[in-house]
Amino acid sequence: VLDSGINPSYADFAGKVRMDLGYDFINGDKTAWDDNGHGSHVAGIIAAGGNNTYGMTGINPMATLIPIKVLDESGAGSVSGLVKGIQYATKQGARVINMSLGSSSSSKSIESALAAAVKKNILIVAASGNEGRHTIAYPARSKYVLSVGATGRKDERASFSNYGTGLDLVAPGVSIPSYLADGELLYGSGTSMATPHVAGVASLLISLKPSLKANSVESVLKKSAKDLGKKGYDTSYGAGRLNADSAVKLIP
Repeated sequence: VLDSGINPSYADFAGKVRMDLGYDFINGDKTAWDDNGHGSHVAGIIAAGGNNTYGMTGINPMATLIPIKVLDESGAGSVSGLVKGIQYATKQGARVINMSLGSSSSSKSIESALAAAVKKNILIVAASGNEGRHTIAYPARSKYVLSVGATGRKDERASFSNYGTGLDLVAPGVSIPSYLADGELLYGSGTSMATPHVAGVASLLISLKPSLKANSVESVLKKSAKDLGKKGYDTSYGAGRLNADSAVKLIP
């Protein structure tokens, strides 16, 4: 999880957050602690524990999370920090990289880091952005990245969700419950919340069949998605809305 870090102290994160493998590229130390809340919210959506009477359940409670802090307490980051974060995740042997972040500007150095990660069979998932624009944020629009937009409770694209050429999938991103840095549960909305749904299901597919290649995981996610909007691919919904149940059944 490339974000603002993760607070590992919640009971729902017990045994899931590998602080020993993480790194803080904002402060230059090994403790990727969340001082913003965003990273913990994303992490909970992916892997919060289930059947334990605490807060909520993540998409894949069996997933292991590596916290990589590339966003500061205000949620801001740098190109160099993101490059280092992607490279670090690649070296740590991540199978899925979640980037609930983005900007309007592309970067050759980020692109190179993404290409190297894909060569190592890593699926990279990133948020399309929350400006309601007909342009996808970067790095989501990179050819190396699975880009994710957000849908609401009526299975319609959220008004804030960026869309356009290169959008791959949409997933629930309105009023999604998860944790903040101080342990409270918050209903959050954004493509930042939709993205970890996709990363979580991707990790679930890989856990069920570890030999799956990243491109096969992406293919399964797209083929199993619920078609919304115009028939087939369209720039408002991509291949459609994430469908975990159908995806599991389509594992080759």
